[in-house]
Amino acid sequence: MGKFSGNFIFASLNACRGYNKSRRDDVESMLYVLFYMLNDNELPWSDFESRLCVNDFDLRRMLKERLQSSYTRRLFSLIPSTIGECFKKVLLLEFSETPNYQELRTALVHCLIKSTKDKNPQCPPSVLPSTRL
Repeated sequence: MGKFSGNFIFASLNACRGYNKSRRDDVESMLYVLFYMLNDNELPWSDFESRLCVNDFDLRRMLKERLQSSYTRRLFSLIPSTIGECFKKVLLLEFSETPNYQELRTALVHCLIKSTKDKNPQCPPSVLPSTRL
C-alpha cells in the first residue's frame, strides 16, 4: 500500500490503496460528498472519523478495512439505481479513461427531478427521515 493523501471520509478506493489519482477518483469522491450531504452527514464508514481521533488509531488498518467490499455494497444498496449504474462505471474506469460526465449529469438531474415531483422523494432513499446509512 502506498502513501495515503486526501480526506479519509471522501477518499476514493484508489486513494485508500495509495494509488495515483485521476479524474475517476475525483468523480468518486464528489459522489461520496453528495451522498454524505444528502444523508445527514453519514456514509457507511463515517464512524471511522471518530476512530481517527483516538491516540492509538492505526490508519493503515483503517484504510484496509475501508477497502472491504461490504462498505461499498452497503452504499450501493442505499443510492438510486440510475446513479448506482453510473457510479459502477466510474469505479471500473482505467487510470487514463475519462468519466462519462454527461451520463452522470443526466442520472443526477433525473434523480433530482423525480424527487421534486414525488410526494415521497426517492433520491436517494437514504434521505428519508426514517432511513439512514
